[in-house]
Amino acid sequence: MEDKAERRLLFIVRHGERQDEVEEDWEAIAQKTGERIFDPPLTETGKLQAIRTGERLAKEIGALASSGIDVNTVALLSSPFKRCMQTGTVKYYLIFC
Repeated sequence: MEDKAERRLLFIVRHGERQDEVEEDWEAIAQKTGERIFDPPLTETGKLQAIRTGERLAKEIGALASSGIDVNTVALLSSPFKRCMQTGTVKYYLIFC
């Protein structure tokens, strides 16, 4: 009887560029608009970074599946911060939809 070892692959990805890193007065604007100052959203560049990373992950997972590796169990874990959820949502859509 052949013993098949379970194989696991882990991708670790950081969120895209965040608003407070590029806009000096973001904290003041956030306070005026009611945004949480400790939870900045992605910039437009950050959103594009998330799209590019999601496309790359989808391509990598597709290549694994094409080579016969079981990729039926895929988990996406994210911090609850807005920038992380924005990044994760884009990646989820590009990988699974």
